[in-house]
Formats: sequence, C-alpha cells, structure tokens
Amino acid sequence: MRIDGHIHIGEGARWAGKACGRLNGYPWTTLAGVFLGAVAVIPALIISSIATHLLGAPGWTSLPILLAVLLPATILAIRIVRNGMVAYFRKQLTRRGVSNPLPWRLEIVGETVIWLTGDLESRAPARAVSEVFPVGPYWVLLIQGTPVFVARRNFAGKDAQRAFLTELLAVMTPDARDRSKAAVRFVG
Repeated sequence: MRIDGHIHIGEGARWAGKACGRLNGYPWTTLAGVFLGAVAVIPALIISSIATHLLGAPGWTSLPILLAVLLPATILAIRIVRNGMVAYFRKQLTRRGVSNPLPWRLEIVGETVIWLTGDLESRAPARAVSEVFPVGPYWVLLIQGTPVFVARRNFAGKDAQRAFLTELLAVMTPDARDRSKAAVRFVG
C-alpha cells in the first residue's frame, strides 16, 4: 500500500508531546519543570505579600490569585513558545531552500515500512514499529522511538485508513499489535 500527500514543516509539533509521551510520559515533565520554575518565585512573592500586609494592604489575598493564574499562564507560555519555535524553524529552512509543504509518502512493501519526506527516505522493518495510535488529526507510527506522523487528510476516507491499518497491523509483531488498541478497534 502507498499513501501520497504533503506535510508542512513543524506541522506535528502540537502533537509531538503526546506521540513521544508513549515513551517518556506525555509533556508533564515539561509542564512540571516550568511550573516548578515559577514556584521558585513564590518565596519572593510571599515576602512581598507580607510587606504589603504590614503596610495595611490585604497582601495575603494576592497569593491565591497568583496560584489560580500561574497554571493557565504556564500552559499559555508553553504554547506561545512552541508556536514561535515552529515559525522560526520554518523560516530558517525556507532560507535554506527547503520547500513548505514537503511532498510526503509512506509505503508498506512486504514487511518494510518506507516513508519519504521531501528528498529524505527512511525505512524500517515492520517489526521495528512498536505501536500505531491516533493523535489529533494523525495516525502515529512509533518506530523505535521515532514518531512518524501520517496525516488522516492523506487518505481517501475511513475505508482507506482501515485498509492501511489492516495491512500495517498484519506485519507488526503481536506485542506491537497489543499496544495498538485504538488502531485495532478502528479496523474493527
């Protein structure tokens, strides 16, 4: 089976955390790091709050408000940084003559998975696919820790997705099929 389409540079960035999270535990480690960094500021804010209280202002009330704002602000900051990095990455590659979007293709040939992104061709034996799962608008093949994003828009419809997944699941190892519960359910 062969799937042809295109992929924009950095297109999967929004979903990369979830895809890689199959191995390292979703981006909670990143969120925790940013949150803990923000928590390091809290002692200074407590001192400031005490000082304002001594001056007669209700300084202690600022702390619950700060905590209620901190988590959404941290999540927003992560999204802004990620979007900025994707835009910067695209701009740098465009300067180097890399087109956007890039032509993209994935093929299953016998027991080999071959994917091409632009001029780059990669291949792996199907036994290297440790899982296939849906994330957002993609099917993600986790191939020895490398997520390969297969955009659902590149399929003619759900039947084409089922045919692809059926063929892929047939050449994957039994353990990999067991981990690919959502794909097995989708195939029916």
